[in-house]
Amino acid sequence: MCLFSALTSYSKHLKTTPALSPEQVICNVWKGKKQRVLWSKIGPYKLFTKNMMGLAPQKKLESEIVNAYLHNLASRLQSSGVAAFLIDSYQMSAIWRGSKKGLKKLDPSGYDVLFGAVCDSNHWTFIAMYPKEGKIHLH
Repeated sequence: MCLFSALTSYSKHLKTTPALSPEQVICNVWKGKKQRVLWSKIGPYKLFTKNMMGLAPQKKLESEIVNAYLHNLASRLQSSGVAAFLIDSYQMSAIWRGSKKGLKKLDPSGYDVLFGAVCDSNHWTFIAMYPKEGKIHLH
């Protein structure tokens, strides 16, 4: 379920009157109201209020949000016939620091693209590796 649909659905089912608009629900989430609410589950990633608060202006983006978004991207690529592999931000950060742990069984040549994101010094970097072309892109 997409985030906007979840928020719209939630706002319609609140017991308060009148019903809150999606914008009001988002503002309440950003203010930290409705703690412990599971807003969305995208693959293995669960997005709770705490995670959603990172989407507010001037806040730090949480890895759970980034990983959920990238998981959705990987699913879309795979649906269109692209052999894509998502390396979540925890594993990609380990690779960034020089570790190869957990990737020993992975054969990159079986994929068109392997990608993930790293947060270093409060800055997110998207990394896409194209093993068949021998290229790596950082964004």
